[in-house]
Amino acid sequence: MGEIIVIGAGISGLATAWFLKVRGYPVRVLESTAEPGGCARTIAERGFLVDAGPTSTLYRNGALGELITSLGLGEEVVEANAVARNRYIVKDGELLTLPLGPFAFARTPLFSAKAKVRLLLEPFHGRARDEESVAQFVARRLGPEILDWAIDPFVSGVYAGDPTRLSARAATAKVYALEAEYGSLFIGAIRRLLRRRASGPQPRGKLISFRNGMQSLATAIASKLDGHISFNTEVSALARTANEEWIVRAGEREFRARRVVLATPAYCAAKLLAPLDADLGAALERIPYPPVASVALGFSRGQVRHPLNGFGMLIPSKVGRVTLGALFSSTLFPGRA
Repeated sequence: MGEIIVIGAGISGLATAWFLKVRGYPVRVLESTAEPGGCARTIAERGFLVDAGPTSTLYRNGALGELITSLGLGEEVVEANAVARNRYIVKDGELLTLPLGPFAFARTPLFSAKAKVRLLLEPFHGRARDEESVAQFVARRLGPEILDWAIDPFVSGVYAGDPTRLSARAATAKVYALEAEYGSLFIGAIRRLLRRRASGPQPRGKLISFRNGMQSLATAIASKLDGHISFNTEVSALARTANEEWIVRAGEREFRARRVVLATPAYCAAKLLAPLDADLGAALERIPYPPVASVALGFSRGQVRHPLNGFGMLIPSKVGRVTLGALFSSTLFPGRA
């Protein structure tokens, strides 16, 4: 059984390599940088613990649970503060809480009375006939105000993307499926809730991180793959032999493998695959990646007037700022400051 090479030591590449290894496959990971984690970087400096990339993940057991258990990381898991349920939206220079229930929605100044009535009419709108963007889908079903002050900032927060360019079917598949199956988001959500209750208690998703930051997961996998992971090894070319073996070139080094997994950004994969398949390389090259800068700021608690009782704040694109939002990191998990 030939070796499987995984290119890229971000969490996708590392998790793939680990699951292959524990199932008995010989695997090697090649990473261009000096450490594991990809975008997941944790920095400890001057009493602060900063996640430069993702700050949390949703835990519903499944593959993530298997990963954490098999790595012995259970004791390192920390759950988000209960107040993380609160999300703030910036509107008219204020931070307004996004309503989480019908009574809060009725009282919130975030939406006008017209928008609230418009939302109640959601079940009376028909199904889409053509594929829509997230913006088109939400404006049609829920109204423009819900799009501007609720969905737009969340799409920006999750994807750093433009809801007018993201496919509703691809980016919000579960919500899209409610319309497709039930003809209404509200009716579909209620029916699914009743179905889940009828089938007994269901595991609830938890927002988690790790005691020493999100990079802990990548570091733990990399340590278990010791001897089978090569850092500072930038892959420059792929080739195929007559007997369908892969040749992976990294500088002057050459690796051979039965299978290759590309766990890289699409634009990196495009450069490697274009010489083998020009059309595939061109298609991957066209996938846009919005640039994001993550800035960590540390303050004395007395310098901040806001109670910071939430996950953070999101800034809708309608406000006209370049900043997407801010996370209240010290509130979310212990030991961040």
